[in-house]
Amino acid sequence: ESSFARREEREGRKRRTILMFGFFESFNPDKFKPYLKQAVHRFAIVKNKKTNLIKADKREIAGLLANVPCKEEKARIRVEKVIREDFTIEAFEILELLCELLHERVRLMTSEKECPPDMEEAFCTLIWAANRVDGIPELAEIAKQLKLKYVSTSPCEHTATISADSDA
Repeated sequence: ESSFARREEREGRKRRTILMFGFFESFNPDKFKPYLKQAVHRFAIVKNKKTNLIKADKREIAGLLANVPCKEEKARIRVEKVIREDFTIEAFEILELLCELLHERVRLMTSEKECPPDMEEAFCTLIWAANRVDGIPELAEIAKQLKLKYVSTSPCEHTATISADSDA
């Protein structure tokens, strides 16, 4: 047997074990709260980094426009990038607020069997964003915990089908 075949067999066993024991996994507020706090801190770090990059890009744009042979076309492209990054920062601020909201309401979530109507938007948004936001690995665990808690009464059923369609 080749080492490749042995490795494939081991990975297959691991997948079966994960599927078998992952079935019994349930919502864990003690795991959920720290991930929310970590996500808030990570959003702050990423926003800071992007803000500093935007400042540097703005200086570079000013330099492109100030040069004698004005490079306006290059400057336009850089401005579009700056605008996209600014929109990303705004989206991160919204996601950060949603994480803070859930952190404050974990006790309510644990006491409620069904999804509280005033929190449906926060749940759906975070689940939707988990697959789309790079640089915030905590979002994947947050989405996983939300799905475990509200799998049968999910307000985000339409979100799951939309994300499946958009990923294809």
